[in-house]
Amino acid sequence: MTTPKVDLFNAMAGNVRLLRDGVVLPGKGGDATYPQTAVGHTADHRLILFVSDGRQPGFSAGMTYEEVAGVLKELGVVDAIAFDGGGSATIVMADGKDGEPRVLNRPSDGKERAVGNNLGVIIRDKEEPMPEEAETGHAPERKTNDGK
Repeated sequence: MTTPKVDLFNAMAGNVRLLRDGVVLPGKGGDATYPQTAVGHTADHRLILFVSDGRQPGFSAGMTYEEVAGVLKELGVVDAIAFDGGGSATIVMADGKDGEPRVLNRPSDGKERAVGNNLGVIIRDKEEPMPEEAETGHAPERKTNDGK
């Protein structure tokens, strides 16, 4: 088991480790026709979310894990994992136009698939308090790995 270098607030697991310390990890997998999803970070700790479409002849052929790792490496990602792909590979964003969420890619099912989990990222102005801070006036307490 790997022990994180920092105390965790939340954690999630992925499917396959794609990159570690800037090196594409050996191993094959991921059906070449599959849509793929992955998350990683750059050396300067920028979060990179990746979604590719697939299974749509004439639009998108899909990608293997090796191909995804190669693209992420080109983007400067140093550590990355793949998530479940296929028909659940969807990226949604609420942008500044009207603030309404919209699907940015073209899911292979032709629409969003109902799934049991997701990765959500909220970007806020530094001056804007987190919901817990707005309600209580202070940030929530976070426990360390040893339960303190």
